[in-house]
Amino acid sequence: MRLRHMLKWTPARWMWLKWRQRTFRKFLSSFTKPDDFLEYAKKKGNRSLMQYHSSTREAHRAIFTALISALNIDLKDASFLDLGPGYGDTLDLAREAGAKTVEFIDYDPYIMTFNILKGFKGYMFDYTFGKGLTQLYPRKYDVILSKGSINADQFNRKEPRMIRFPEWIKQVENLANPNGQIIICPTFDKGTEMCEGSYYVCKDPEAFRQSWFTKVLLDRGYEILYIEGFNKPKERFPFTFYKKMS
Repeated sequence: MRLRHMLKWTPARWMWLKWRQRTFRKFLSSFTKPDDFLEYAKKKGNRSLMQYHSSTREAHRAIFTALISALNIDLKDASFLDLGPGYGDTLDLAREAGAKTVEFIDYDPYIMTFNILKGFKGYMFDYTFGKGLTQLYPRKYDVILSKGSINADQFNRKEPRMIRFPEWIKQVENLANPNGQIIICPTFDKGTEMCEGSYYVCKDPEAFRQSWFTKVLLDRGYEILYIEGFNKPKERFPFTFYKKMS
C-alpha cells in the first residue's frame, strides 16, 4: 500500500504542493485579521476564496442550516470536520451551534489562511491523494461533511493519481466516532453548459445512480437523500449520501 502511494508523487505534484505550503506559511506570518486578508485576496484577484465571498452569506448559511435541520444533527458539544470548507460558513455555523471541536482540511493557501484567521483549526493536504485521511486521528468526529469537495466523475474513472474510492470512503469512516454522521455531496466534471451558476454538473443523474461511486456507497450502508434547500433539483448538487455509523 505504501509503495502504491509513493508512486503517485510525481516531481511536478511535489513542487506544486510545496509551493502551496510556502505560500500558506507566508500568509500566516503576514496577516492576523481575516478582513485584512480578504482585502489582500481581492486585490490579488484570487478566485478560490473570492468566489465564495461574492456570494450571499445568508443564502449559504441557509443551505447548511437546511441540512442540519433535515438530518436532525445536534452540534452542541460535537466534533465537526469539513472537507473543503470554502469560505467557512459551515465552520461558523458549527461554532455558533456550540460544537466543541470545529476543524477542516483543504490544500488551497487562501482558504486555509482565511479560515485559520477566523479561529478554526485546519490541516493542509490533498485528502484524495497519497496518505489521504490516514493523517488524522481516528474515531474523533461526530459529524463529517464533504459538499462539493470531491469529484465523483474522477473517482468513477479510477484516476491513477487518486486513492481508490472504496479505500477513501473507509478512511472517512475511520475518522467518525461510533455514533458519527457522514454527509457526502459530490461535485462532477466541468461541462459546457451552466446550471445553477456553475459548469460543474451531473450530466446524467440517472446514469450516476447506477455508477460505481454510488454502488460503493450503497453497499456500505449510505442512503441517497434529496434535502430541500440543500440539494438542487437539477444537475448541480442532486445527490446527498448519508450514513450514521451506529
